[in-house]
Amino acid sequence: MVNLPLIIAHRGASALAPENTLVSFRRALKDGAEGVECDVRLARDNVPVVFHDSTLKRTAFQEAKLCDLTSRELSKVDVGTWFNFRHEKYADNAYKRETVPTLEQFFELMRQNDKLIYVELKCEDENYTKFARAIIELTHDFGYLRRVVIKSFEHRCLSEIRKFSTDVRIAALYKPHPSRVLRPGRELIKPALRVNADEISLHYTLASTRAVHKAHLAGLRTVIWTADHPAWVKRAARLGIYAIITNNPARLLTRRNELLYNRIF
Repeated sequence: MVNLPLIIAHRGASALAPENTLVSFRRALKDGAEGVECDVRLARDNVPVVFHDSTLKRTAFQEAKLCDLTSRELSKVDVGTWFNFRHEKYADNAYKRETVPTLEQFFELMRQNDKLIYVELKCEDENYTKFARAIIELTHDFGYLRRVVIKSFEHRCLSEIRKFSTDVRIAALYKPHPSRVLRPGRELIKPALRVNADEISLHYTLASTRAVHKAHLAGLRTVIWTADHPAWVKRAARLGIYAIITNNPARLLTRRNELLYNRIF
């Protein structure tokens, strides 16, 4: 029997609401996503906050670096208005009230359900040990160690995470690169195993039959990002992909329900 992939919301339902905000996460949950993914950085006061970029320029129209502001200062920064300018079809005046949430606030929201939580660590310029400790301590305090999957492109940061916890799941993240298509064993699987990862998280262009098969043989789940076309539901099922991270979970869930209704799998 073929297992259909789980549908995970990328930065919330970020095609329909401002990314990495509480309103985006709530929309994803309302739409039926089976998990929610977010990006995390450390604010100046060492509090983990939910934000993607290193600066506020793209989503807050400010030049400041995120790491130069405290979590309290970030809680007053408008990160919703930009969405209304760029996505007029889905604009909502209420988005103007959305500010940078802390990871604690996101975790608190997720108490209302038992969905998966994917946390991407943006730790390019961070002290890896400090960052890892802050994330694990908060995850432990909420009792989410077996519910959260921590992922990063910075595998050194994942190594630090593993030092603090053997229970939490970790995923090695990979961007597109020709060598990773040609040599998935050496370029994808071996680096993931070196950091004791449980999953590999691939850009969808890397999700070849060969790569997924090698991951399976190594005991690694395969997750793909950011696949927004509904055709990926059927393809992912046939490849044996565990989950799809998407900007519009409702669209992919609709397609998955169609496949189930028509008994294609």
